[in-house]
Amino acid sequence: MKRSVFLFIFFFFIAGEVLFAQTVNSNCGVGSKMWHGEQGIIAVWSADITNVTFSARFSIVSATSDCTGEEIDVMREVEQKKFLMANVDHVAEEASVGQGEYLYAYAYLLGCSENSMSQFVDATQKNYGEIFSQPDNHDHVLYKTKEIIDASPDLSRSCRFL
Repeated sequence: MKRSVFLFIFFFFIAGEVLFAQTVNSNCGVGSKMWHGEQGIIAVWSADITNVTFSARFSIVSATSDCTGEEIDVMREVEQKKFLMANVDHVAEEASVGQGEYLYAYAYLLGCSENSMSQFVDATQKNYGEIFSQPDNHDHVLYKTKEIIDASPDLSRSCRFL
Protein backbone atom coordinates (compact mmCIF):
# COMPACT_ATOMS: atom_id res chain seq x y z
CA MET A 1 0.00 0.00 0.00
CA LYS A 2 2.76 2.44 0.92
CA ARG A 3 4.48 1.69 -2.37
CA SER A 4 1.28 2.41 -4.30
CA VAL A 5 0.87 5.76 -2.56
CA PHE A 6 4.49 6.64 -3.27
CA LEU A 7 4.14 5.74 -6.96
CA PHE A 8 0.94 7.77 -7.23
CA ILE A 9 2.59 10.82 -5.70
CA PHE A 10 5.68 10.40 -7.86
CA PHE A 11 3.89 10.02 -11.18
CA PHE A 12 1.19 12.63 -10.72
CA PHE A 13 3.08 15.34 -8.90
CA ILE A 14 6.76 14.90 -9.44
CA ALA A 15 6.88 13.29 -12.87
CA GLY A 16 4.46 15.93 -14.15
CA GLU A 17 7.07 18.53 -13.44
CA VAL A 18 9.65 16.52 -15.37
CA LEU A 19 7.38 16.34 -18.39
CA PHE A 20 6.22 19.95 -18.43
CA ALA A 21 8.97 22.03 -16.83
CA GLN A 22 12.42 20.82 -17.73
CA THR A 23 14.00 24.27 -17.80
CA VAL A 24 13.95 26.83 -15.01
CA ASN A 25 12.18 29.73 -16.69
CA SER A 26 10.44 31.50 -13.82
CA ASN A 27 11.65 35.02 -13.13
CA CYS A 28 10.39 35.21 -9.59
CA GLY A 29 11.88 33.92 -6.35
CA VAL A 30 15.34 33.15 -5.08
CA GLY A 31 15.42 29.76 -6.83
CA SER A 32 14.81 31.30 -10.23
CA LYS A 33 17.76 33.64 -9.74
CA MET A 34 20.10 30.86 -8.64
CA TRP A 35 19.04 28.27 -11.23
CA HIS A 36 17.68 30.36 -14.15
CA GLY A 37 18.14 28.74 -17.55
CA GLU A 38 19.52 25.50 -16.13
CA GLN A 39 18.37 22.32 -17.87
CA GLY A 40 16.95 19.14 -16.38
CA ILE A 41 14.87 17.96 -13.52
CA ILE A 42 17.61 18.48 -10.93
CA ALA A 43 17.72 22.20 -11.76
CA VAL A 44 13.91 22.52 -11.66
CA TRP A 45 13.69 20.70 -8.33
CA SER A 46 16.59 22.71 -6.95
CA ALA A 47 14.87 25.98 -7.88
CA ASP A 48 11.61 24.79 -6.31
CA ILE A 49 13.34 23.63 -3.13
CA THR A 50 15.26 26.90 -2.90
CA ASN A 51 12.02 28.90 -3.22
CA VAL A 52 10.30 26.81 -0.57
CA THR A 53 13.30 26.85 1.78
CA PHE A 54 13.79 30.60 1.89
CA SER A 55 11.05 32.57 3.58
CA ALA A 56 8.78 34.85 1.60
CA ARG A 57 10.31 37.89 3.33
CA PHE A 58 13.80 37.02 2.06
CA SER A 59 12.41 36.31 -1.39
CA ILE A 60 10.64 39.67 -1.51
CA VAL A 61 13.77 41.53 -0.51
CA SER A 62 16.25 39.72 -2.73
CA ALA A 63 14.53 38.47 -5.83
CA THR A 64 11.52 40.48 -6.93
CA SER A 65 13.00 42.67 -9.60
CA ASP A 66 11.49 40.47 -12.32
CA CYS A 67 8.32 39.46 -10.47
CA THR A 68 4.97 40.73 -11.58
CA GLY A 69 2.87 42.76 -9.18
CA GLU A 70 0.54 39.80 -8.77
CA GLU A 71 3.41 37.50 -7.74
CA ILE A 72 4.62 40.02 -5.18
CA ASP A 73 1.08 40.40 -3.81
CA VAL A 74 0.86 36.63 -3.40
CA MET A 75 4.20 36.56 -1.55
CA ARG A 76 3.03 39.35 0.76
CA GLU A 77 -0.22 37.55 1.50
CA VAL A 78 1.68 34.34 2.26
CA GLU A 79 3.84 36.29 4.71
CA GLN A 80 0.73 37.82 6.33
CA LYS A 81 -0.87 34.39 6.71
CA LYS A 82 2.30 32.85 8.10
CA PHE A 83 2.47 35.63 10.67
CA LEU A 84 -1.14 35.07 11.71
CA MET A 85 -0.68 31.30 11.89
CA ALA A 86 2.14 31.80 14.37
CA ASN A 87 0.77 34.79 16.28
CA VAL A 88 -3.01 35.10 15.99
CA ASP A 89 -3.50 34.64 19.74
CA HIS A 90 -1.10 37.49 20.51
CA VAL A 91 -2.62 39.73 17.82
CA ALA A 92 -6.14 39.05 19.12
CA GLU A 93 -5.15 39.74 22.73
CA GLU A 94 -3.42 42.99 21.81
CA ALA A 95 -6.27 44.09 19.55
CA SER A 96 -8.67 43.63 22.46
CA VAL A 97 -6.65 46.02 24.66
CA GLY A 98 -5.67 48.38 21.86
CA GLN A 99 -1.88 48.12 21.91
CA GLY A 100 1.05 45.77 21.52
CA GLU A 101 4.04 44.80 19.44
CA TYR A 102 2.33 41.89 17.65
CA LEU A 103 -0.52 44.16 16.60
CA TYR A 104 1.95 46.76 15.30
CA ALA A 105 3.86 44.05 13.42
CA TYR A 106 0.60 42.87 11.86
CA ALA A 107 -0.16 46.44 10.74
CA TYR A 108 3.35 46.70 9.30
CA LEU A 109 2.82 43.49 7.27
CA LEU A 110 -0.37 45.05 5.91
CA GLY A 111 1.71 48.01 4.76
CA CYS A 112 0.25 50.51 7.21
CA SER A 113 2.35 53.63 7.65
CA GLU A 114 3.60 54.65 11.08
CA ASN A 115 1.26 57.64 10.98
CA SER A 116 -1.74 55.32 10.65
CA MET A 117 -0.82 52.87 13.44
CA SER A 118 -3.11 54.43 16.04
CA GLN A 119 -5.99 54.45 13.58
CA PHE A 120 -5.29 50.79 12.70
CA VAL A 121 -5.19 49.84 16.39
CA ASP A 122 -8.45 51.71 17.04
CA ALA A 123 -10.14 50.02 14.08
CA THR A 124 -9.06 46.53 15.14
CA GLN A 125 -10.14 47.15 18.73
CA LYS A 126 -13.51 48.59 17.66
CA ASN A 127 -14.14 45.70 15.24
CA TYR A 128 -12.59 42.99 17.41
CA GLY A 129 -15.68 40.78 17.45
CA GLU A 130 -15.97 40.80 13.68
CA ILE A 131 -12.27 40.27 12.96
CA PHE A 132 -11.69 37.53 15.53
CA SER A 133 -15.04 35.74 15.34
CA GLN A 134 -13.16 32.73 13.94
CA PRO A 135 -9.68 33.00 15.51
CA ASP A 136 -8.61 29.54 14.31
CA ASN A 137 -9.38 30.52 10.71
CA HIS A 138 -6.40 32.71 9.76
CA ASP A 139 -7.81 33.42 6.32
CA HIS A 140 -10.98 34.79 7.94
CA VAL A 141 -8.99 37.01 10.33
CA LEU A 142 -6.91 38.38 7.45
CA TYR A 143 -9.94 38.87 5.19
CA LYS A 144 -11.92 40.67 7.89
CA THR A 145 -8.96 42.88 8.80
CA LYS A 146 -8.53 43.89 5.16
CA GLU A 147 -12.27 44.48 4.86
CA ILE A 148 -12.18 46.84 7.87
CA ILE A 149 -9.17 48.68 6.43
CA ASP A 150 -10.85 48.95 3.03
CA ALA A 151 -13.96 50.48 4.62
CA SER A 152 -11.92 53.33 6.09
CA PRO A 153 -10.84 55.92 3.51
CA ASP A 154 -7.82 56.96 5.59
CA LEU A 155 -6.63 53.43 6.37
CA SER A 156 -7.17 52.20 2.82
CA ARG A 157 -4.79 54.96 1.64
CA SER A 158 -2.25 54.28 4.42
CA CYS A 159 -2.15 50.47 4.35
CA ARG A 160 -0.68 49.51 0.99
CA PHE A 161 -0.51 45.69 1.11
CA LEU A 162 -4.13 44.68 0.91
